[in-house]
Amino acid sequence: MHELDQVLVDDVHEIELAIRSVTTAGRPALREGLTRMAEGHERRGWYVALFGEDGESIWFSPDAPARAPTLPLERNQSPISFDGFRVVRQPLSPPVDGVGMIQVGATLEHIRADMARIDQWVLLAAGAVLLTAPLCGYWLASRAARTIGDIITTAATLRPIRLGEHLAIRGSGDELDMLALTINGLLDRIAVYVDSKRDFLANAAHELRTPLAAIRSSVEVALNGERSPEEYEDLMVDVIEECGALEALVNQLLLLAETEADLPTARMEPVDLSVLASKSVDMFTGVADARGIELITGRLEPAIILGNAAHLRQVLNNLIDNAVKYTHQGGRVTTDVTVDAAQQQVELRVNDTGQGLTPTEQQH
Repeated sequence: MHELDQVLVDDVHEIELAIRSVTTAGRPALREGLTRMAEGHERRGWYVALFGEDGESIWFSPDAPARAPTLPLERNQSPISFDGFRVVRQPLSPPVDGVGMIQVGATLEHIRADMARIDQWVLLAAGAVLLTAPLCGYWLASRAARTIGDIITTAATLRPIRLGEHLAIRGSGDELDMLALTINGLLDRIAVYVDSKRDFLANAAHELRTPLAAIRSSVEVALNGERSPEEYEDLMVDVIEECGALEALVNQLLLLAETEADLPTARMEPVDLSVLASKSVDMFTGVADARGIELITGRLEPAIILGNAAHLRQVLNNLIDNAVKYTHQGGRVTTDVTVDAAQQQVELRVNDTGQGLTPTEQQH
């Protein structure tokens, strides 16, 4: 409609210029030209009409509407619509040879036809959307449901011993992929947690088993032969000390199990490492005798270090226990504590005549 209005306004100006530029003798030629213009725009129903100063019609081009609109004679170029036509009127001031107003119009049929075609296409498009939308929605819903079903199936088969399994990632980058990635991350964290618990239980069992085995072996050896009261007293002191260490270890394990926290920070204090080494050797002497292994102390130089006595005792017990465990009958295990005053270093060494480690094992 806007484009049609622009054309009509331009035509009015062009006709006005033509009327003002011709003389009275050239008026018939002007009207012939306007008739040719009307015939050339017949498809659009274009026409032109000239009115006098009093509003009476002077001349109409062919195919003009039988009834022209009755409008006030004022300077108003705003296009209007009437009886299926779009019309622009232009008053002439001053009038030229009795012509007081020019009227140019065109039918609205072609615009209505275009609008009707647009309506048809819109209806067809809307029908296509209404037809395909449920199908596409069903396809998308089934796809999402299938993916969610896979997630549910995989999650239902997960077990603590099979946490290495992960949900499939489709690579679409949508919310379902983000959900699968989130669940996979959760599974990885759970797997790390479960592995840490397994390691914790294994380490706890090892820490408990070593001193218990030493206590039992020492008591069994002491009961198998006659001992002096002093020897029994020394044995009971060693057993009490090991029981105290076991009690502290059990308390730490209970605290860790209840709070899910890391092990408490060890309290550091001056400790004589040679005294701890001597006590550990005494504790495992019965185990070594039962296996036919000579367990002796070498150089035990006084070595005051800063450390935690309970933890160091566990280290010594583990070293001596492993040495005795992997030494054949008739072998020897020696424990030394030496001090290098110049370097301000203390060296703890547990030597055995056991099978040792293969080169492959030494790499680890």
